[in-house]
Amino acid sequence: MEQYGFKGSLRSQMGREEYARRRAKRFGLTMVVLGISVGLYYLGFFGTAEGPLNPARIGSAYKSLGLGKTHLLSGLIGFFLVSLTWNWVYNIVNRIRKRLAVPGSLSLQSRSRDYDRTYRPMRKGVWGHTVWAALFIVLISVMIHLY
Repeated sequence: MEQYGFKGSLRSQMGREEYARRRAKRFGLTMVVLGISVGLYYLGFFGTAEGPLNPARIGSAYKSLGLGKTHLLSGLIGFFLVSLTWNWVYNIVNRIRKRLAVPGSLSLQSRSRDYDRTYRPMRKGVWGHTVWAALFIVLISVMIHLY
Protein backbone atom coordinates (compact mmCIF):
# COMPACT_ATOMS: atom_id res chain seq x y z
CA MET A 1 0.00 0.00 0.00
CA GLU A 2 2.85 2.38 0.74
CA GLN A 3 4.06 2.20 -2.85
CA TYR A 4 0.74 3.57 -4.16
CA GLY A 5 0.73 6.63 -1.91
CA PHE A 6 -1.69 5.34 0.75
CA LYS A 7 -0.66 5.84 4.36
CA GLY A 8 -2.96 3.75 6.46
CA SER A 9 -6.41 2.39 5.93
CA LEU A 10 -9.11 3.82 3.73
CA ARG A 11 -11.07 4.92 6.80
CA SER A 12 -8.25 7.13 8.02
CA GLN A 13 -7.87 8.59 4.51
CA MET A 14 -11.50 9.66 4.27
CA GLY A 15 -11.88 10.64 7.87
CA ARG A 16 -13.89 8.70 10.40
CA GLU A 17 -16.73 11.21 10.52
CA GLU A 18 -17.21 11.25 6.77
CA TYR A 19 -17.14 7.46 6.67
CA ALA A 20 -19.70 7.21 9.49
CA ARG A 21 -21.93 9.86 7.86
CA ARG A 22 -21.86 8.06 4.52
CA ARG A 23 -22.65 4.70 6.13
CA ALA A 24 -25.51 6.21 8.15
CA LYS A 25 -26.98 7.84 5.04
CA ARG A 26 -26.84 4.57 3.10
CA PHE A 27 -28.33 2.64 6.02
CA GLY A 28 -31.14 5.19 6.29
CA LEU A 29 -31.89 4.92 2.58
CA THR A 30 -31.94 1.12 2.87
CA MET A 31 -34.44 1.34 5.73
CA VAL A 32 -36.69 3.71 3.75
CA VAL A 33 -36.70 1.29 0.79
CA LEU A 34 -37.42 -1.60 3.15
CA GLY A 35 -40.33 0.31 4.71
CA ILE A 36 -41.80 1.13 1.31
CA SER A 37 -41.44 -2.49 0.20
CA VAL A 38 -43.16 -3.84 3.33
CA GLY A 39 -45.94 -1.28 2.91
CA LEU A 40 -46.47 -2.27 -0.72
CA TYR A 41 -46.47 -5.95 0.30
CA TYR A 42 -49.27 -5.44 2.82
CA LEU A 43 -51.22 -3.35 0.30
CA GLY A 44 -51.10 -6.38 -2.03
CA PHE A 45 -48.88 -4.88 -4.72
CA PHE A 46 -46.86 -8.07 -5.23
CA GLY A 47 -49.93 -10.30 -5.53
CA THR A 48 -49.31 -12.47 -2.45
CA ALA A 49 -51.54 -10.57 0.01
CA GLU A 50 -55.07 -9.22 -0.32
CA GLY A 51 -55.22 -5.48 -0.56
CA PRO A 52 -56.27 -2.56 -2.75
CA LEU A 53 -53.14 -2.81 -4.93
CA ASN A 54 -53.52 -6.52 -5.70
CA PRO A 55 -52.98 -7.04 -9.46
CA ALA A 56 -56.22 -9.01 -9.79
CA ARG A 57 -58.17 -6.20 -8.16
CA ILE A 58 -56.46 -3.58 -10.36
CA GLY A 59 -57.21 -5.68 -13.46
CA SER A 60 -60.89 -5.98 -12.58
CA ALA A 61 -61.08 -2.22 -11.98
CA TYR A 62 -59.55 -1.56 -15.41
CA LYS A 63 -61.92 -4.06 -16.99
CA SER A 64 -64.92 -2.34 -15.43
CA LEU A 65 -63.71 0.94 -17.01
CA GLY A 66 -63.52 -0.76 -20.41
CA LEU A 67 -59.74 -0.69 -20.72
CA GLY A 68 -58.06 -3.68 -22.31
CA LYS A 69 -54.61 -4.99 -23.21
CA THR A 70 -54.26 -2.62 -26.14
CA HIS A 71 -54.95 0.42 -23.95
CA LEU A 72 -52.36 -0.71 -21.42
CA LEU A 73 -49.71 -1.34 -24.06
CA SER A 74 -50.36 1.94 -25.87
CA GLY A 75 -50.13 3.84 -22.57
CA LEU A 76 -46.85 2.12 -21.65
CA ILE A 77 -45.39 2.71 -25.10
CA GLY A 78 -46.41 6.38 -24.96
CA PHE A 79 -44.93 6.84 -21.49
CA PHE A 80 -41.74 5.09 -22.61
CA LEU A 81 -41.38 7.35 -25.65
CA VAL A 82 -41.96 10.48 -23.56
CA SER A 83 -39.36 9.40 -20.99
CA LEU A 84 -36.89 8.59 -23.76
CA THR A 85 -37.25 11.81 -25.75
CA TRP A 86 -38.24 14.57 -23.30
CA ASN A 87 -34.76 16.11 -23.16
CA TRP A 88 -34.46 16.12 -26.97
CA VAL A 89 -37.65 18.18 -27.25
CA TYR A 90 -36.53 20.42 -24.37
CA ASN A 91 -33.15 21.05 -26.04
CA ILE A 92 -34.73 21.81 -29.42
CA VAL A 93 -37.17 24.30 -27.90
CA ASN A 94 -34.40 26.00 -25.90
CA ARG A 95 -32.11 26.10 -28.94
CA ILE A 96 -34.81 27.84 -30.98
CA ARG A 97 -35.63 30.25 -28.13
CA LYS A 98 -32.00 31.22 -27.56
CA ARG A 99 -31.33 31.59 -31.27
CA LEU A 100 -34.27 33.97 -31.62
CA ALA A 101 -33.39 35.88 -28.43
CA VAL A 102 -29.87 37.00 -29.45
CA PRO A 103 -30.17 40.81 -29.29
CA GLY A 104 -28.67 43.19 -31.84
CA SER A 105 -27.33 40.65 -34.27
CA LEU A 106 -28.02 41.63 -37.83
CA SER A 107 -26.20 38.95 -39.77
CA LEU A 108 -26.71 35.23 -39.50
CA GLN A 109 -22.97 34.69 -38.95
CA SER A 110 -22.73 36.90 -35.86
CA ARG A 111 -25.99 35.45 -34.55
CA SER A 112 -24.63 31.88 -34.72
CA ARG A 113 -21.37 32.95 -33.06
CA ASP A 114 -23.25 34.48 -30.10
CA TYR A 115 -25.52 31.48 -29.97
CA ASP A 116 -22.63 29.01 -29.78
CA ARG A 117 -21.19 30.86 -26.79
CA THR A 118 -24.41 30.91 -24.76
CA TYR A 119 -26.21 27.65 -25.51
CA ARG A 120 -25.50 24.59 -23.36
CA PRO A 121 -27.70 21.54 -24.05
CA MET A 122 -29.21 19.69 -21.11
CA ARG A 123 -28.23 16.06 -20.82
CA LYS A 124 -30.03 13.26 -19.06
CA GLY A 125 -28.65 12.26 -15.72
CA VAL A 126 -28.52 8.89 -14.04
CA TRP A 127 -32.17 9.06 -12.97
CA GLY A 128 -33.36 9.97 -16.45
CA HIS A 129 -31.67 6.94 -17.96
CA THR A 130 -32.91 4.76 -15.10
CA VAL A 131 -36.53 5.79 -15.75
CA TRP A 132 -36.52 5.00 -19.46
CA ALA A 133 -34.60 1.76 -18.96
CA ALA A 134 -37.02 0.64 -16.24
CA LEU A 135 -39.99 1.54 -18.43
CA PHE A 136 -38.49 -0.45 -21.28
CA ILE A 137 -38.10 -3.48 -19.03
CA VAL A 138 -41.69 -3.11 -17.74
CA LEU A 139 -42.98 -2.74 -21.28
CA ILE A 140 -41.20 -5.89 -22.48
CA SER A 141 -42.34 -7.89 -19.45
CA VAL A 142 -45.97 -6.79 -19.88
CA MET A 143 -45.87 -7.67 -23.57
CA ILE A 144 -44.44 -11.11 -22.78
CA HIS A 145 -47.04 -11.67 -20.06
CA LEU A 146 -50.02 -10.51 -22.13
CA TYR A 147 -49.18 -12.23 -25.39
